[in-house]
Amino acid sequence: MSARALHEFTDLLPLVDVAELTTPPPALGTATLPAMAVWAVLGCRRRYATLIDQLQEAGSHPNRPQVFLTGGAGASVAELLGPDARYVPNLTLTGIALAAGTPSI
Repeated sequence: MSARALHEFTDLLPLVDVAELTTPPPALGTATLPAMAVWAVLGCRRRYATLIDQLQEAGSHPNRPQVFLTGGAGASVAELLGPDARYVPNLTLTGIALAAGTPSI
């Protein structure tokens, strides 16, 4: 969403499709699109990492919380977060199936 907001609310910036990123981009963008991809992915990583840290500090979780990601750039972000995160491609469908009482997808 942040990449889309950059595109929609800033003149002449292209749309970066972070869902197409199969690996995290290099930390230093060498042109507009790679720099925007770095900003979107690393910014997302920082927000998740901060949330995980705050949940643990608040004592709401005795152990470091595990994060489950799905969709879009979920696999790339999970890779950036390391062992705290797990990419589950069909998380939403699995949840719907479990709620409906049918076997997991």
